[in-house]
Amino acid sequence: MPSRHHAALLLAIASALGLVPGAPAQCEPQWLPSGGIHGVGGHPGSTVGALTLWDADGNGPGAPQLVIGGKFRVAGDASANCIASLNPATAQWTAISEGISVDASNLPVTMLLPIAKPGGGFDLLAGGDFDGAGGTAVTNIARWDGSGWSGLGTGVSANVTSAALTPDGSVIVGGDFVSAGGVQVNYIARWNGQSWSPLGAGFNNAVNAVG
Repeated sequence: MPSRHHAALLLAIASALGLVPGAPAQCEPQWLPSGGIHGVGGHPGSTVGALTLWDADGNGPGAPQLVIGGKFRVAGDASANCIASLNPATAQWTAISEGISVDASNLPVTMLLPIAKPGGGFDLLAGGDFDGAGGTAVTNIARWDGSGWSGLGTGVSANVTSAALTPDGSVIVGGDFVSAGGVQVNYIARWNGQSWSPLGAGFNNAVNAVG
């Protein structure tokens, strides 16, 4: 869970990106000049589907980065396939490897979640509707360790919408899928770092949020 500092930073950056509505105005609305952060584009219907703060080195010297995912080819001035990170100090976007695969009909990235790694720091989970990450074949969910992507087993059978961590470090994932790792799960599943398992009988329809 992000600290209060991280949460405030995330809110400020999200507001700069236009992802958070402002407070109601008490005067007539008007356009004002701004040195804001350049957004995303390069694809018909470009949009941001998820964002999170990611502190790759934990308590190390590196600053937390804002990571966004969605459907886009460009973030700011950088070429980036559906996932990119922003350095708040420089307001510069950077692609994360070769990015996430995209086609004309889906929203590739709808979930981003930092996950602790052994030895400190955090990897990054990305979920959505995709079959490749950084040139690696994956199925709708993948893990970025700072240098490469890997799948979570054989992944899940359809779109991932949300995820949350449990106290023991497992990941609970929800979405439109009915199987995970070849196991019947009915729209919600647990990943324990090695394998997928159901949560009871699951649900009878898609899960849009877990937390």
